[in-house]
Amino acid sequence: MKKFTEIKIIPLLLLALIAVSIFASVNYYNNRQTRLSNNLLANTHQVLYKSEKILSILKDVETGTRGFVITGDSVFLQPYYLSKDSIQANITALKILTTDNPLQQVRIDTLALLAAARIKMCSAVIQLRRNKNFEMNNVKILLEDGKKVMDNIRDQITTIQQEENRLLTKRKEINERNFKKSETTSFIFFGSILLLLAATFFASKYFNNSSKTQSGSLAQLNSRLILFGQRMNDVIKGISDPFFSLDKDFTFIFFNDVMQNTFGVGKGNFMGKNIFDVFPQCKKSITGKKMKEVMESKKVSSFEAFDDFLAQWQDITVYPTSEGIAVYIKDATKRKAYEKELHTTQQLLEETNQVAGVGGWEVDMQAGTVNWTTVTGLIHETAPDYKPDLKTGIEFYKPGKDRETVIGLINEAVEKGIGWDAELQIITARGNEKWIRTKGKAIVENGECVRLLGTFQDIDAQKKMADRIEQKEKQFRSAFENPIIGMALVKPDSKTIEVNQALSNITGYSKEELALTSFHDITHPEDKFLDINMLKEITKDPTKVFQYEKRYLHKQGHIVWIQLSVAAVTDSNDNVIYHIAQMQDISEKKLAEKKLKEERKLLQDIIDNLPLNLYMKDLHSRKILVNKSEIKYAGANSKEEILGKTDFELYPQQTAAISVAEDIEVINTKKAILNRETKSVKSNGTETTFLTSKIPFINERGKVTGLLGISYETALIKK
Repeated sequence: MKKFTEIKIIPLLLLALIAVSIFASVNYYNNRQTRLSNNLLANTHQVLYKSEKILSILKDVETGTRGFVITGDSVFLQPYYLSKDSIQANITALKILTTDNPLQQVRIDTLALLAAARIKMCSAVIQLRRNKNFEMNNVKILLEDGKKVMDNIRDQITTIQQEENRLLTKRKEINERNFKKSETTSFIFFGSILLLLAATFFASKYFNNSSKTQSGSLAQLNSRLILFGQRMNDVIKGISDPFFSLDKDFTFIFFNDVMQNTFGVGKGNFMGKNIFDVFPQCKKSITGKKMKEVMESKKVSSFEAFDDFLAQWQDITVYPTSEGIAVYIKDATKRKAYEKELHTTQQLLEETNQVAGVGGWEVDMQAGTVNWTTVTGLIHETAPDYKPDLKTGIEFYKPGKDRETVIGLINEAVEKGIGWDAELQIITARGNEKWIRTKGKAIVENGECVRLLGTFQDIDAQKKMADRIEQKEKQFRSAFENPIIGMALVKPDSKTIEVNQALSNITGYSKEELALTSFHDITHPEDKFLDINMLKEITKDPTKVFQYEKRYLHKQGHIVWIQLSVAAVTDSNDNVIYHIAQMQDISEKKLAEKKLKEERKLLQDIIDNLPLNLYMKDLHSRKILVNKSEIKYAGANSKEEILGKTDFELYPQQTAAISVAEDIEVINTKKAILNRETKSVKSNGTETTFLTSKIPFINERGKVTGLLGISYETALIKK
């Protein structure tokens, strides 16, 4: 009978061990697929967010431009200046996010062209509006064309989002299937573990009871049982996530290596210790409560919890066992981060619509009530539910001149129906002094003012900037006599107003001689056209600062290279009063540049004659340097056909995907790839094999700025 029992126990142990091994592998694979599908979902949400953000930015630019055209108030251009530079950054981000979708890449390239055209149109409209002889008819055609481009942009973004929404639906289905598979295999996996634990427990009990009567034959079986136990431990310890078992007193009776390494730092060995003593935070946490519930109900419980063991989100499953409970923990930080990111995205989209707005307000003179918009409340730094009245609204203004001024403006509006536009200071609900611009007008019915309404704008930054400019002007005089940089004040007709001693030193002419001489006269004959073009351009747009290099003829006859910067100073009507010119002697720099150019040519000649492919890429995998071998391999005739392009624009998709993946690996890890064998397809369709090395460029701050690639074709020597 005992022999028969022994025969039944051994296969049971083997069966349980095999089941655990199989389902451990399946569980690992399903968890990996779930993580991959989560990453794809996050990627899709990012594309939707970025595309919506681009549309929102372009709307702000369009609204601000139209507001400036109608009013002439440069305040409306704030969204234009803040947003136009960020459009390209968001489009670049879209390109990176959709590298696995060639059709989306084409759509995004089209979007980039349309966005650039829209910004250019806005810039042209702004320039026309600044013209003294501005007429609305001059910009009507541009505005209509801009609307057409904006409609095309909306259509393009809609197409991009439709594709991403299609992918989103598909990826959600895949993610849900992967999650269900993972959940099912996890349950079966731990059921197998429980079966293995139970079989081991009964086998151990059986052999212990029979050891008194049998020693020789059972010794061999005991050794086999020990081997099974060791294999069981190896399997359970190999689980890639934390796992542990507790007895009915909540004492650790088993834990795998991941559990010890992840949560056991500074805790010592868990074995034989009560979990609530090792982790006191579990006593009142959801994890502690769930473990107690499962211990009593003997029913499986799955839930999510934060920071029971670490500062992270966890997906936790508690299983009942014959001895107590078993607990399986999966890191849910990424999943929760994706959820948070989606929530943040929605908030950002809502807030973006308010950023470019100007606060509004209204006073009902008969009821004495005040209503203002959310933006006005934000400027006053009041609580969201704050309800002002006329008296408290006035009390926000800084006591003294500012408060007396606004009272006078209100009284004048009520008595005479006269509106106002004033810059005053307020003290916010939080006690901060702030410059604001307030506009108001009276609504008169039957000779009586019944309402006041207007706008409210935060101009604190602009006013402080104006104060700093005033301080800069005071410092200008001391800077004018800088002993290194030559400076001059020049009239629009090129006559000199004043020069400093440094400019005299650079040119060799005295200050008196320069005052009687036009700078055009001492300019090198080949560079005179530079000054002529600059004067034409600065007349068209006095707000521009021009900087270029030119040559002067020194009084002693030799050439002096200078770096020239010219800015116009205008009156309130944008008429140029004079030019400020700064000149720095760069003769030594030009000599150094000439030498460097010669050295670079020598280096390029060496690189071009190397018998291997050599190239450099930026962080977006765009090629910024190539040698002749690389040009030939790409099937191009010149480097201009390659520079600025990615491998997806030069090679077949499969080859490009492998190369870009290597680039990302080098950039992210900061580690070089050396002599990696890679199969490739040439531009003519020929298959070949390369030994590829890619080395990251790391700057002094430890950040990767690009990479160097070296490829050596080995197909001719492979058999």
